[in-house]
Amino acid sequence: MGWVFNQGVMGIWAGMIVGGTATQTLILCWITLRCDWDKEAEKAKLHITKWSDRKQQLK
Repeated sequence: MGWVFNQGVMGIWAGMIVGGTATQTLILCWITLRCDWDKEAEKAKLHITKWSDRKQQLK
């Protein structure tokens, strides 16, 4: 934005903020939509079970 719209440094910063935010949002949306949430829930369940078993062994 700084060079295309002749806005200088403020345009460069605005372009980085707007462009970066848009890029980040698109990537996070893509990751969220691609994710197999049932598989992730199973992995979380296994981690919780493993951690709770360790706590019981320590007692």
